[in-house]
Amino acid sequence: MKAVLDAIGFPVTVQWRKESRRGTLSLKFFSLNDLDDLGKRLGYESDENY
Repeated sequence: MKAVLDAIGFPVTVQWRKESRRGTLSLKFFSLNDLDDLGKRLGYESDENY
């Protein structure tokens, strides 16, 4: 998961359920500015200003 952390720059948590072969990927941010930065890193550009 270090590669994901390095690429995104925010703490990452992965929960994997072996029996169902499904999981959850969680990204932790600390402010609305962090959320905006995270969105940009993932390719999302918001037209809204808060």
